Amino acid sequence: KAEFIPFGCWSPDGSLIAGIWIAKHDGSKSITFIKRETGEIVKTIKLTGDFTWLHDIDWSPNGDKIVFSTYEDKTNEWAFWTINIDGSQQQKILDNDRVGYLLSPRWSADGHYIYYLQENLNIRFTNLKWTIMITCHY
Repeated sequence: KAEFIPFGCWSPDGSLIAGIWIAKHDGSKSITFIKRETGEIVKTIKLTGDFTWLHDIDWSPNGDKIVFSTYEDKTNEWAFWTINIDGSQQQKILDNDRVGYLLSPRWSADGHYIYYLQENLNIRFTNLKWTIMITCHY
C-alpha cells in the first residue's frame, strides 16, 4: 500500500488513482498509480526536476498524460509539468517567473488546454486576487 498521498486524481475510466508524493525516507518525488478497488500500487514513476514540493495533479481526458504543479523553495518558483503515463517526456510547460502562485491545473475536455489559477500579486486592495488562466498544450 502507498504511504500518505496529499494530492491525487481519478483516471478517466475511474479504475485508478494517480497520486503525487515525496518519500519520507529519501525525499524522492513520484507519481504512484493505485487500483481503486484494492489500493494496490500498480506503478510508480520517479520524477526529475529542481523542485521542493509537489502539489495539484490532473489526468488528461484520453488518459495518456498527467499534469502536476511544483514549488521550488530556493527560487520561489511555481511551475506546471506534464509527463506521459509511461513515465516518458517529463517537461516543464509553464512557470511563474516569481510573480505569484500557480495552482489547480485542469485539462480541458478535449485535452488541448490546461486551465489553472494564478495569483495576482499586482492587484491591491480588492477581493480579485486570483485569475483563471488558460495555456495551450497540444
